[in-house]
Amino acid sequence: VSFAYESMFPELWVISMLVAITIALVTFLLTRNLQRVPNRVQTFLEMVYSFFDNFVHELIGDHYKRYVPLVGTIFIYVLLLNLSGLIPGWASPTANINIPAGLALVVVLYVQYEGIRVNGLKGYLMHFVGDPWWLGPLNVPIHVIGEVARLLSLTIRLFGNIFGEDVVIVILIFLAGMFTKGFIPFQAPMYLLAIFSSFVQAMVFSILTCVYIALMTTHEHEHEHGHGEHGHEEHGVYHDGHAPAPAV
Repeated sequence: VSFAYESMFPELWVISMLVAITIALVTFLLTRNLQRVPNRVQTFLEMVYSFFDNFVHELIGDHYKRYVPLVGTIFIYVLLLNLSGLIPGWASPTANINIPAGLALVVVLYVQYEGIRVNGLKGYLMHFVGDPWWLGPLNVPIHVIGEVARLLSLTIRLFGNIFGEDVVIVILIFLAGMFTKGFIPFQAPMYLLAIFSSFVQAMVFSILTCVYIALMTTHEHEHEHGHGEHGHEEHGVYHDGHAPAPAV
């Protein structure tokens, strides 16, 4: 019976769903009574949002707003999945390669969607063809391999670090029990390192998500912005409506 339940509801899947439900429930409870004059909880939430807002803006650019919820959710979700392994009896879902691979697949597919939405299907395909167009037969395979490499990079980086931490903690617990009967917790310093590394890995995953989005979408916006400035300069007028100063 226990094997049947475990096969239907794997532990890592259950923990991942509990973390996701907890994030959704806590977010709902903390944001349902927002006030114009914020209390302490609302002030803390606004500080967290401001951090992610500035973080995403710096990495993606002026068209960043629609990506703040995605990046913020990824950071919080990955962080809590990493830290859940520190709870006695639990394991870090990100220490199983399936969970990082699923998260990475979501990010890579979303980046492709944004590439089509921002650039159009033709512009998206031309991104793979490159410039000049006649190098397309060489550029297309390189770009496709690059997209697959992003998937592998996100997956292996997160999985390898968290899996390594969990293995070291288990080994130290075993050694503490074998040599000191558990009186000296050899694994205690590793917990501090695991907490720090969990933050770092969540941050790296979020940074790479922003970088991939920026690489797929920023160039189109920069082109439009630069074209607009060039057009105003050709007519001798800047955006503020004033003519340029004469050269000396």
